[in-house]
Amino acid sequence: MAETDEWIKCPECSKRVKLKNLGKHLQRVHDMSMSEARSKKEEMLKEKKKAREGAWGSASKNKKLGIGAVAVVIIVVIAALAGKYVFFGDEDENGSTGNGPPEPDPTRVEFVTEDGFKIVGNYYTAKAGVIDIGINDRPVLILAHGMNENREIWNNNYGFVDTALDWGFNVLIYDIRGHGESVYKNGEKIYYLGIEDTKNIDEDVHSAVEFVLANYASNGRMAVVGASISANAALIAAVFEENIRALALLSPSLNEEVLPTYQAMWDYGDRPVFIAVGEFEEGNLADDSKWLYDQAIKRNPNPEDVVLEIYDNATEHGSNLFKIDKFNTDLENYLKKYMIELPER
Repeated sequence: MAETDEWIKCPECSKRVKLKNLGKHLQRVHDMSMSEARSKKEEMLKEKKKAREGAWGSASKNKKLGIGAVAVVIIVVIAALAGKYVFFGDEDENGSTGNGPPEPDPTRVEFVTEDGFKIVGNYYTAKAGVIDIGINDRPVLILAHGMNENREIWNNNYGFVDTALDWGFNVLIYDIRGHGESVYKNGEKIYYLGIEDTKNIDEDVHSAVEFVLANYASNGRMAVVGASISANAALIAAVFEENIRALALLSPSLNEEVLPTYQAMWDYGDRPVFIAVGEFEEGNLADDSKWLYDQAIKRNPNPEDVVLEIYDNATEHGSNLFKIDKFNTDLENYLKKYMIELPER
């Protein structure tokens, strides 16, 4: 059994919960921030590792105890790791572990871009009671990953989908063209994303917006979080999509050859934008972000709506910025301000 499938006791309430769901449980049930929940989970992992090493070390240092005693130690360690069978019961028939509402049940969605790519994704509905408006009237957060990733990075690596649902967003995640399940163009499977198709990644964002408008969002208020090349694509698409009310660009670039953004930032107008980048990312992306910020400031009559965060000494790129606690806080404050607290914007 994988470590993340272990059943453990929550350090706050002692309820049984799978290790892989501990972070979500701490946020949802104990009202912790994402960074607090991550720290608590890391502390538990360190304690478990220390306990394992201690148990095995004790066994190896005391060979004179005999085979029977060593066997007892091994059994104890295995029992601790497989707590599901020793200390806790199983999930009920609905998959509940007694730790609040079940995991969100996403709807699998598909839509086709203008140039023929079938894009595959998941649509999640915000949790009831978070904000006092109807389900389809809630703002939609579209999450677009970077190269060599797929849509599940927003779930598996960072749990950000669940966090956004807690804030009151409906959420769409999708595999960008040439990645994950989005590998069919005009009915034929592609094995390599050529330069021309790469130049048109913004079509994925256009089609995502149109899909949401046609099927879910009655009020049409959306924000896009784009990572790496999808940050460029989101900015270029937003120029023509007035329903995109705010952007969060993670490690964007000027990228004059493939998806140029400098003019797009000017054309984006006076809408809010959040730009995040590591200070020492490869390719001088911090400098690119400064250029984009300066362009946005010149264009936007409300300079407070333009946010640039350069994270000191950081090399994390795109979606890996979620590893930085301050980034998580900055992104939360920005999205809540412009999409939840200021709906008229």
